[in-house]
Amino acid sequence: EAPDVMLLDVRLPDMDGFEILTRAKAQHKALPVVMVTAYGKTEDAVRAIRAGAYDYVAKPFSNEDIVLTVRRALEEKALRGQIRQLHNGSGHAAGSLLDFMGRSAAVQHVLRQVEQVAATNFSVLVTGETGTGKELVAQAVHAGSPRAAKPFVAVDCGAIPESLIESELFGHEKGAFTGAHHAKAGAFELAGDGTIFLDEIGNLPLAMQGKLLRVLEERKIHRIGSTNERDVDFRVVAATNLDLRAMIDQQAFRRDLYHRLAEFTICLAPLRERKEDLPFLVNRFIADANRELNKQVDGLSDTAWGLIQRYDWPGNARELRNQLRRAVLLCDDPEEMISSELLGMLDGRRSSTECLGPDQPEQRLPRDG
Repeated sequence: EAPDVMLLDVRLPDMDGFEILTRAKAQHKALPVVMVTAYGKTEDAVRAIRAGAYDYVAKPFSNEDIVLTVRRALEEKALRGQIRQLHNGSGHAAGSLLDFMGRSAAVQHVLRQVEQVAATNFSVLVTGETGTGKELVAQAVHAGSPRAAKPFVAVDCGAIPESLIESELFGHEKGAFTGAHHAKAGAFELAGDGTIFLDEIGNLPLAMQGKLLRVLEERKIHRIGSTNERDVDFRVVAATNLDLRAMIDQQAFRRDLYHRLAEFTICLAPLRERKEDLPFLVNRFIADANRELNKQVDGLSDTAWGLIQRYDWPGNARELRNQLRRAVLLCDDPEEMISSELLGMLDGRRSSTECLGPDQPEQRLPRDG
């Protein structure tokens, strides 16, 4: 029986962690393994990633960092599992997009674009609002490419402190700066021969944009604290929910970097423009929530369905999933339907940040008549 995720020390009494990693991945290929060690050797990090580890963490580490790494590993595992499970026999993992995002004309257009570009080495820029599925498309591009068996390394450019971005992307040598107790391989090295996904690329500081452009053009990196160049081979997919062309006009994003990233552009339509996908997504998200929460909620009431259709979904599919998951949780009867009251946030009757005060009793939500 495979665990959801494995934290694996490199130094063990009977055999080293690399042997266990090899055995574990042979039995459970999809198992995410996070290697942990007090000996932060760069060659060990690269060896671990190439042997199939999800990440490599050097001691001492913070609990928050480990929790974040585990969450990301689980999210990526779930995403990869959905791609494999929903593969419809088209010959490309990208075919699963129809069964994951819906079957509207907009999704079919995205599917055709993914199938066109996946087999090439073009840099791909995926644009769209938050929650439209940009990382899913990036995963599909990777899965349909000749690099599919190699690592897919995701970097959220908006979630990394500015002072750490260069280290996260390009790595550093031991002693390169305060707190650099061990050498560390950056995302570009870890993505060797595979795909690097630069999410929220519009949040990359202007000074770092020039360094990124140089790496994209020369396929060489300098770790912080090193004078040696390292050759890197990768395919880059970037994503943004910002208008990069407007940022270029505002001199907040480099024009040359934009054209280097946007060799092929895939634009994802917001959910409000493809509401024909709502029935599929609603059924899928309710089924997912039922499995997670061990319930058998039987769809939406008529009034709840009307509310779903009228709402504009500014958070797109992610917001829809979260609302339905919450509604399934709130259903008292495990086999009842979701009422409109359980989706009350959608029509402004309750704020998503509203909380019960210490002296307010919990209110029972009325059901549809």
